[in-house]
Amino acid sequence: MSSISSVLVATDLTVSSQPALARAQEIARRAGARLHVLFVRELHKGSRPWLDEPDLQWADREVEARTRRELEALTEGSSVEVSNVIERDTGAAQAILRYAQSHDMDLIVVGTHARGTLGRMFLGSVAEKVVRCATTSVLVVGPDGAAVPACRCIVAATDFSAGSDGA
Repeated sequence: MSSISSVLVATDLTVSSQPALARAQEIARRAGARLHVLFVRELHKGSRPWLDEPDLQWADREVEARTRRELEALTEGSSVEVSNVIERDTGAAQAILRYAQSHDMDLIVVGTHARGTLGRMFLGSVAEKVVRCATTSVLVVGPDGAAVPACRCIVAATDFSAGSDGA
């Protein structure tokens, strides 16, 4: 019996995020877990009085509908239960973290665009914020993640202090 019953994967709907989605689907399938696929529509900070204009509201609804169709196309034919979610927030990381906490996710999967030698040393800003602030396990998948064989085991380093109990 797996202790993972819900997996959250964040996507920006680009080709670069597909390896993270593929890995999250595989984990959810193996664990018999529900997969939550989250897209964050980032909003600009500050008030936007022009959003009250009917034409812009119509355009906003169209963008939302197109995004939903793209999410559904990504997960069509999935072998696991999927919830496609669109959240609006001023920051992707905070939306991912808030969704994970409010829906009691067991695992968060995020992709990173790490490129080159220097890129491997640093995560993308969203992935780094999620790793630093999450209260649940986070799996970071690189751009070549889909080509990596399925995980057989996970090694967690610990110093056996009270602070490492969550690991």
